Amino acid sequence: MVELKHDKSAGPTRIGEAMSHDLPSPLMLPVNTRVILKSFNGTDSAPDCCRQDENYWALIGKSGRIVEPLNGRGRVLVCFDTSVVQLGLPCHNPVLNSLYIQPSDLEVLP
Repeated sequence: MVELKHDKSAGPTRIGEAMSHDLPSPLMLPVNTRVILKSFNGTDSAPDCCRQDENYWALIGKSGRIVEPLNGRGRVLVCFDTSVVQLGLPCHNPVLNSLYIQPSDLEVLP
């Protein structure tokens, strides 16, 4: 296994890529870890046929924190600092402004 050094001044590190020993593993992202959404369901833009009320890609670049660890479906619950509802997106999760997100769609903030 190759260990890479992460220069924290360089900004966030993509989860799922090789990371420094001082950053959490994508499978062990602790609650309260600050993250930013870099993609949604593995892509960085909405499909052309995407309706406004299904455009979760509008959250790309938005920050939040993990409020629930990895679940059985391979997702973490992220509470966004931005109002998901004000973006016109449905949000039926147990925490206001939260969505279940694949760890590979997130970057850890320093």
